[in-house]
Amino acid sequence: MGTVTYKQLFNLKKDPFERNNLIDDVKFQSKISGLEKELKRLIKESNDPADLNASDFGLYSEFNI
Repeated sequence: MGTVTYKQLFNLKKDPFERNNLIDDVKFQSKISGLEKELKRLIKESNDPADLNASDFGLYSEFNI
């Protein structure tokens, strides 16, 4: 089994097959911070018990759509 990357960011217009993960590209750090802030706000607003810091977050295929 390969290494799991927990955070991913793709430019779907330029990279529709999601081959180039931009998460470590410094040009996108401001955008990434904004998206993370918005995600945390939505989780809080919806009372979602998701723990984004959990080491197994998003790894269970039965919960993936």
